[in-house]
Amino acid sequence: MAEKKGSTALLIGVLAIAVIGVAILVNAMSKAPPAEKFAAMGTKTSTEGARYVGAKECIECHQEKHAGWLGTMHPYKVQDISRDVIKGDFWVNNTYERDDITITMKERDGRFFINTVNIDGQYQDFELKYTLGGEWKQRYLTELPDGGLHVLPLQVNIATGKWANYIDATPGKSNYWMNRNRLFQTGCGDCHVTGMDIGYNKQTDTFKTTWVDNGVACEACHGPGSNHIEAAPGYESRTIINPARLPQTKAQSDVCARCHVRGSSTALIAETHGIRGAAKTFSYPYGYQIGHNIEDYYVSVSPETHTPQRFWPSGHAKSHHQQWEEWMVSTHRAAGVSCLDCHQGLHGESGTRRLTKEPGNKLCLSCHNEPNRNNFGIHAIHASGSCVECHMPRTARTATNLTKYGGDIKSHLFKFLYPQATIDAGGLDKQMNTCNACHYHEDDKPEDLQRAINKIRDERRKTFGLK
Repeated sequence: MAEKKGSTALLIGVLAIAVIGVAILVNAMSKAPPAEKFAAMGTKTSTEGARYVGAKECIECHQEKHAGWLGTMHPYKVQDISRDVIKGDFWVNNTYERDDITITMKERDGRFFINTVNIDGQYQDFELKYTLGGEWKQRYLTELPDGGLHVLPLQVNIATGKWANYIDATPGKSNYWMNRNRLFQTGCGDCHVTGMDIGYNKQTDTFKTTWVDNGVACEACHGPGSNHIEAAPGYESRTIINPARLPQTKAQSDVCARCHVRGSSTALIAETHGIRGAAKTFSYPYGYQIGHNIEDYYVSVSPETHTPQRFWPSGHAKSHHQQWEEWMVSTHRAAGVSCLDCHQGLHGESGTRRLTKEPGNKLCLSCHNEPNRNNFGIHAIHASGSCVECHMPRTARTATNLTKYGGDIKSHLFKFLYPQATIDAGGLDKQMNTCNACHYHEDDKPEDLQRAINKIRDERRKTFGLK
């Protein structure tokens, strides 16, 4: 009888504990986050359908990356007009004469204007809305009544501080700056701002153009970021693109090619937007998606089709933003070296001016730790020679020539240009070379420079028993 009572008590105790447990569970559930709280954690699992949100949305989780990016040149490719960002002289040396047209730059009540001839042949003040660039040169954008953004016809070259010609200032010319074929929205726009929506209205023939960020911001290289912000737990890396993790060398470099390339889009403006009077194609790879083949969106210039306008006979670029074209035929590309092997992308971690992972020769020597012995004589000519200055001569110009025969943009063909190339081409006006591009040798005759190279090389090779 006592045993039966004990069993009953034990059963009652177990039931009591169970009831208490259920009560605790119910109480906990009543305090659990509501369903919308879990939804706020995110449900996106891929990049499909993502929208541009702007760099401000990236700061909360990526403060260090954002701060590094602000220290690079990329955020400042387009800036809102203010006295702080203006590089040109709008007050003293503020006139420029060309084609019987006097262009005048001026400030009035804190606003900036360029006075030049409009499409009707009358002088007019055009108010500046944005700056364009500012490292090598600076140009200025104005907005016309139809909402079209146009680059005004001159620029200031930063190295000299002087005003210089950019495009035609004379109405009636095919390249006149106010023509519809000179629209910023279809020209250089997508490489200078991030997440641009052209916003063309066919019915009214007007533009209401917007973008999420001035300059080249996070989403220019990582793609639209809304899905990344709304990523389901564990899917953060699948909802954004990291160019450095793309599996192929070319896919990584194609991200840079989006802007560091020259040519025209495969997409036709008439078919995509129907903009009246516009150019035939976009100047940028319209519709390009990161990770895709850039050639599907763009036809780039090449030495075969654009020499001597864009290339020297040697194949080195003459114009700026042609780094990708040079890299494509370089030994670096053939060896599997991508842009991101040498450059830090946009984040500026290294602190170097050109976003290289190491400064100057240090970067080159991280791979080329011993010069090619077959060229030992050449590498020993300058006791303190620079890999970069010799193998990346300034063959291209974006603003000014820094020497008589050298531009201001370094070649990415990574190919030394012997004076013999100039001799074979018939002069420095037809083909520059590495030696004459240097201040020290700019006045020397190519023939003398090549003889000196041959002599030193032959002597050094004999010394080291090389043929």
